[in-house]
Amino acid sequence: MLDSLRTTIGFVQKQGSWKPGDRVRLVFHVYKRLKDTEVEAIKGLVNSLVDAQYVVEFAFLDMSATHPYYLFNPNQPGKDKWIGGFKRTLGKGIPERGICLQLDKSRSLLHLTGPGDVKTEQQGLPQPLLVELHRDSTFTDMTYLLRQIYHFSFMSWQSFFPASIPITIHYSRLIARLLGNLDLIPDWDSKVISIGPLRGRKWFL
Repeated sequence: MLDSLRTTIGFVQKQGSWKPGDRVRLVFHVYKRLKDTEVEAIKGLVNSLVDAQYVVEFAFLDMSATHPYYLFNPNQPGKDKWIGGFKRTLGKGIPERGICLQLDKSRSLLHLTGPGDVKTEQQGLPQPLLVELHRDSTFTDMTYLLRQIYHFSFMSWQSFFPASIPITIHYSRLIARLLGNLDLIPDWDSKVISIGPLRGRKWFL
């Protein structure tokens, strides 16, 4: 992880033409809870790389769909859709996409599946994302961070429609799954993905 982060920081620093004194904000989206030791290792590596030339802010966000929370909108009548030649009403009681509920200063629920996004009657009630900010984060504006997650859910190249998770998580899962399969190939070197010609391509789609 640290080797990958080292390569990424160098790449972003060069692409962004960072100058001494610039304020740099690093936001990490993860789908498993980071350990305190992992957070300290990341911050230590980044600080060693930037060598006190920049003002660096960190935000570590855990996003999970495994939790006991649901959001409801009793005034939502649902959307009519034609399925198999029959008119069906889907999404009754489901909040609109983008609805957010802050549970406390570091936890929020973000709904990314609205009534118009429900495909079938069997889909059930969609859960919001539970977004948790790690306590060692130095950038703590949850409104900004949740808006960022919401915007990332519109950027998938797999569809013209918005996704139910941001691409920062969705793409990471696709990459991890395919790299796991590629590791079975003799003499495969994953560096071609991080520093080679495939770095800027959506090869995993």
